[in-house]
Amino acid sequence: MNKRYKVPTHIATQDKILFGLTARQLLVLLCGTALAYQIWLIAYPLGLEHVGLFGVIVHLLLCLPPILLSLGLAFFSVADRSLEVWLLIALRYRQQPKRYAWCSVKRVPLVPSQPPSQRLGMQHPLANTEDAQQHLPEEVL
Repeated sequence: MNKRYKVPTHIATQDKILFGLTARQLLVLLCGTALAYQIWLIAYPLGLEHVGLFGVIVHLLLCLPPILLSLGLAFFSVADRSLEVWLLIALRYRQQPKRYAWCSVKRVPLVPSQPPSQRLGMQHPLANTEDAQQHLPEEVL
């Protein structure tokens, strides 16, 4: 009567979409090749294709960095983290301050030790009367 269920064991692996590439890898490679093609089109009006083999080599050298960067981002990982995660970590580290300066903070008591009239340099309005001198404490006067 025991029922057996097949439990999937490859839940953490990404699905392969096209040519054995995951969606992330395919998107990174497409962006890199699109950028390389855009650089090729921008360099076309320079007239390098009329120079011959030298012009083609210059075109390829201009298009090589985005292709290599996209290949690195798509296929390489260090410590089970992709290179774009490491680039974000490096950017965050670069933006954080490296030195911290200590400065003391003057603590202000919650309850003032003097009445407001003395703190503000004012005199109590009844201070000059005889009745006030008899009934008010000396620190208020």
